[in-house]
Amino acid sequence: MKTLVEEIKYHINILRREISDQEVVEKYEEKILSLNNADLSYYFAKEIEGSNKQAHGQVVIKSKDPEYNYLYSMNIKDSDIKVHENVVLESKDPKYNYLFAKNIEGADVNAHEQVIIESGDPEYNYQFVAFYKYLSLDMIKLHEQNIIASGNLEYIYKFAKNIKEVNIDLLENEIVKSKNPEYCYLFAKNISKANINFHERIVIESGNPKYNYLFAKEIKNADVKTHEQVIIESGDPEYNYQFTKDFNGADVQAHEKVILESKNLEYIYKFAKNILNGVNIQNLKEAILESKDPEYNFLFACYIDKYDITDYYLTVLASGNKEYIELFRNLLPNSKNINKHPGSEYVISKFTDELSKKLTYKK
Repeated sequence: MKTLVEEIKYHINILRREISDQEVVEKYEEKILSLNNADLSYYFAKEIEGSNKQAHGQVVIKSKDPEYNYLYSMNIKDSDIKVHENVVLESKDPKYNYLFAKNIEGADVNAHEQVIIESGDPEYNYQFVAFYKYLSLDMIKLHEQNIIASGNLEYIYKFAKNIKEVNIDLLENEIVKSKNPEYCYLFAKNISKANINFHERIVIESGNPKYNYLFAKEIKNADVKTHEQVIIESGDPEYNYQFTKDFNGADVQAHEKVILESKNLEYIYKFAKNILNGVNIQNLKEAILESKDPEYNFLFACYIDKYDITDYYLTVLASGNKEYIELFRNLLPNSKNINKHPGSEYVISKFTDELSKKLTYKK
């Protein structure tokens, strides 16, 4: 449901298809101004040619809304920049003080910076320093202190990564104290002066399989075997699979055991399909068959065990899933052993609905 302001904008846009902007101004501008709505006055001044920019500007100024005072200064020609700027400064809003300083020609950058510093907001303290490359070391330090005090790991990390002349040790200490495996991994990967051992220990102690995998894969001289053990102990099928796929010398049997115990069919299938050495296909096959899942039985028959698909076909038939029965019907002519299974007799029976060919099994 549209708000009242949205409804008014919508109807004015419809009217503009039928009448000129001059007529819109004559018929509706006084009503719009009487509403004293900053959003509507900004819209009217911006979109309607011949509107009273000064009057609408006054509505925006009186609203004391930092967003629309910024937008009015940004997009309305001959707006009273200094008055709008005072509204933004008085609002103490770090976002619009940053945007005003950045985008409005002639803005009092120092005054906006002071508002941002006083706000303590980590995002706009970072954004301000990142945009204004000429800041003094003393000013950078003030912004850095705010970011550290905020405890916001995203901006502590970004400040260390992207801002020159920062105190890496202070910023790193905050990351280490947090014991957050994601930011310890990112700090170790992307900050040249990082203490790798500190971060690696935290990642290992976290037990997080994703960041142990990434640390082992992407950080030079990482303790790969220790990270591998964490991943095995986590029981996570995704990262046990990823580790086995990406590291020569991985303990394939240990990772396979984890994946089998997880009963996660996606990674049982991927393990069988993509790990070329050391896997026990029979164990993986049995897990797929026991699941009775038609999709993964079909995929196994297509890509893993395609020369002996009988057991998979029987499982799919038992599921009653018409989609995969039909897919198997198309696969049957490509199977060499469908009618040659030792000790068994297989008969393909046709059903009148033509949805599938059914395989009946006789001992």
